[in-house]
Amino acid sequence: MPIAMTQAQREELNVNGFTVLESVLQGPALQRVIDEVATLPGGRGRHAVSEVCRELMEHPAILPLVVDAAGWNIHCRECILRKDNPRAPTQSGVERLGAAWHFDYHEEHYGTTYDGLQPMLDFKASWFLSDHLEPGHACTLVVSGSHLWTVEQRDTWEQWLKPEDVVPIRVPIGSVMLWRNQILHAVAPNLGQSQRIHLYFGYS
Repeated sequence: MPIAMTQAQREELNVNGFTVLESVLQGPALQRVIDEVATLPGGRGRHAVSEVCRELMEHPAILPLVVDAAGWNIHCRECILRKDNPRAPTQSGVERLGAAWHFDYHEEHYGTTYDGLQPMLDFKASWFLSDHLEPGHACTLVVSGSHLWTVEQRDTWEQWLKPEDVVPIRVPIGSVMLWRNQILHAVAPNLGQSQRIHLYFGYS
């Protein structure tokens, strides 16, 4: 399997904690995924929930990058499909921007550090299966560079994080975000006009 991550992608992943590949799926391949995912319930599964999900998990444009970032000895730990319908905003500030801000496995891996930082024990690939360019339609919110925070910063972020520190991932349909699960992130409320569909895989 070729190792395909570019230097720019590697730097984005190391500095920001995420990198985005726009419009990986297009045309008939995209439509096939949309048609099949439309029949699936939203939720979480330990394994791919359909044949098309298995194909995305092993997509030749993405899996080599995952291997490059996380190593070859990995397995897909989870497959989660989110379907979010539009709703009205009800909160303000950082809370309005997203629900359940968190670091993945913060409690489970608490105190596990390498040179003072949490090591990468999990890696994610998020597929955006609806258009996320419309205002209020971004699904994932991240705080760039937060994977490099110290334990103390991670423990106190609620005291000093500002709304302008939040980066909404605005991408066209068929795009993929590769990201380190150590970054602070949240799911944004769907303030757009249509259903939002987001499928992601956790590799460990």
